[in-house]
Amino acid sequence: MRDVIKQHKKAKKIGILIGAVTPPLVSPLVCYILFVVNKPRDSFGEFYSYWGFYESLLNYVVKLPTFISLSAIGNLAVFFVLLQLKKDWMARGIIYSTMGWAIIYFTLKLW
Repeated sequence: MRDVIKQHKKAKKIGILIGAVTPPLVSPLVCYILFVVNKPRDSFGEFYSYWGFYESLLNYVVKLPTFISLSAIGNLAVFFVLLQLKKDWMARGIIYSTMGWAIIYFTLKLW
């Protein structure tokens, strides 16, 4: 019985880790791809670099809460995949980390 509880706790911790790391890594890539498709060059006629785009995104404090809310949506796909794979405890960890992202979002929005 104790082994099962340890496995559930470990799976939940892995889910929290996945849910906390996935949005800041995947969402800027998706935003960059969408941005480059719509506007592939900057005002100087040069192509945007990924890291330049990421830094400019983080420099706009006003747009940061919006970006965080969009990036937390990426956890939804991971959550449903884990549910389909019968990894309920990992999916629960994803929900916990999404709640953490929501707290960060509302803190930045009120600030």
